Amino acid sequence: MEVYYKRMIEGTAIPAIIHNMEYYLISMPVFEDGSMDCWERINLKGLQNKLASNRLVTSIPEGKSINIHGLGTYTIHGARWQHTPKTYYKFVYENVRNMNHKMINLFNETSEQKQKWENHKVAWSTNANPYKVAGEIGYDVIDGSSTQVLYHSENEMILTALVIYEDGTFFLEETKSTHSLDEIEKMFSSGLLASKVSGIFTMVIPHLATLTVSADYQTSSYSKFKEIKDLAAKTTKTKTSLEICRESYYHYLTHPSEITRESLRKAYEAVPEHQRIYLGDMDSRDTDYIRIIYNPNDKREV
Repeated sequence: MEVYYKRMIEGTAIPAIIHNMEYYLISMPVFEDGSMDCWERINLKGLQNKLASNRLVTSIPEGKSINIHGLGTYTIHGARWQHTPKTYYKFVYENVRNMNHKMINLFNETSEQKQKWENHKVAWSTNANPYKVAGEIGYDVIDGSSTQVLYHSENEMILTALVIYEDGTFFLEETKSTHSLDEIEKMFSSGLLASKVSGIFTMVIPHLATLTVSADYQTSSYSKFKEIKDLAAKTTKTKTSLEICRESYYHYLTHPSEITRESLRKAYEAVPEHQRIYLGDMDSRDTDYIRIIYNPNDKREV
């Protein structure tokens, strides 16, 4: 009889830049066992290799762009970078040691384990979940989801995480404060939170850099807030706008009429603009939705 058990490995998240043709900023989970996830699971030795091969970098040349998922792509006009590869490795190492003072039971796959996953064509990702402890008694945790937003502080825009928990509360990493959805909406309305900034501006990435940037592409704050509402719905186990829209799409295909087409239009326009491409598959994206809603006389190619 084969058996297994699951355990929770705690960690923290720090910024990292993946260089894969372009430059991608990620929030890299770093765990108490020395493992981390930069589009694949690695350990501290793997981090050294990534830095040595320039797959993970600590700076980006001026004139190049940085991609931040869910926010936009920004051209860098000037920068003050906080780390070299050597100091960045030390920064990650110290994060691990703060969680695991004796640096014991560190993650290290054996050759047998590596061969096992290769045989089964498994590529590991940690799928890190934000969480908070529910109360003072016991260690029950409340899971969450997170997204990146810009926090307006004086003349700077600070990149920070907004965490949505299963109990419906929101936590803003920059201010260490808890909010309701209504309060988050008011922060966007006032400009305290944003995802779109005009012109050249200063972006602070804590623990990594202070950049002078301008946007090549940005998600509108209106669309970003709709994404946050969807993330809250998904986290609290209710239907997202994408799920509702797909249901309206299939309902129209089954019962085509002006009523069901109008219902589909409303559902489609409720989906955050930057996420509409995920309504279909990688090839079709949202093209058939657009055809039905805005060009109903065009026939679908089969």
